[in-house]
Amino acid sequence: MANNLLLWKWVRQNQLSKSCLRRHRLFNYEPGLIAYQFGNYPTREPYYPNENDWKLLDLYAENGVGIINVREAWSDLSGYFGKDPQEPVNEQGFRRFVHECHERGLKVTPYISPGYMDIHSPVYRPEWSRGVGRLDEIYETLELLCPGSPGHRARFFSTIDRLMDSYGLDGFYWDGGMRLTQPGCFNENHDGHVHFWETTPAAEDSERNHAAGDAAVREGFAALWNDFICEVYARIKRRNGIVVAHISSDLEPPFEDKCWDYLLVGEGIGDPIASVEKTKRFEPYVLRFNDWSTLITNYRERDLTPKLELVPKYVHLSMALCIPYLQ
Repeated sequence: MANNLLLWKWVRQNQLSKSCLRRHRLFNYEPGLIAYQFGNYPTREPYYPNENDWKLLDLYAENGVGIINVREAWSDLSGYFGKDPQEPVNEQGFRRFVHECHERGLKVTPYISPGYMDIHSPVYRPEWSRGVGRLDEIYETLELLCPGSPGHRARFFSTIDRLMDSYGLDGFYWDGGMRLTQPGCFNENHDGHVHFWETTPAAEDSERNHAAGDAAVREGFAALWNDFICEVYARIKRRNGIVVAHISSDLEPPFEDKCWDYLLVGEGIGDPIASVEKTKRFEPYVLRFNDWSTLITNYRERDLTPKLELVPKYVHLSMALCIPYLQ
């Protein structure tokens, strides 16, 4: 305590707050976050955690990790087991994992997505779609869902409540799937979607009207997603949970409200220092996960040969950039 006071005395005497970008007092920052691969998916053998997992959890707890972001493999994302995309492939194994994390003081925030759903999932409904195309990735065919769909909203919000109450989760890591660069909804066979924008002006209208209409769609689309994720945030916070959000690479979120605790950036970023310049005025907290395909290869030139000698540099840099005062 005395050392802390001496440090603060030095800070005040040297008026560091006047030379810093901003002053922000930290109250609830978790100092470490792990992206945890819970088995593999798809698989014929649902994963059950074992001693190897417990050793890793011991290591994380001993070294100050606070949050375990459980990656996609925990759930039946594509419906291969006939389950909900936010239902554990192995319920008993997942419950055991959450219990073991809590025994070590670790918080568990599994992956979910408010904007994506695999069309092979038994709960998928085409009337929830935005009608803007799909994301095909290896074994997934992901539909982009409309935040104004009453059916999608009701299902997703109830899923948040059910998972937190049933499994004792500490929050969620959500991957947006919003495709904000392609705003709007074009599903003619929807379930009574409510949209916050007017239809884009017809082709015969002036260029100025087109621009105004497109801007209205972008603004309304962002506002609609803002309402959606605020509702998610409220439900999680009622249960004293944590929200880790991934919205885009390192673009500033276009939302009116900051309804997350940690913003996860890193996807598609090849220059972390340039990215810091872009994000340093974001509201705290910003976390970075390396996109190794971009960082240590000539990805844009299609040369995917990894330059492994670069790994230590980026590991150390990434650790530094997760310290709040260096963000």
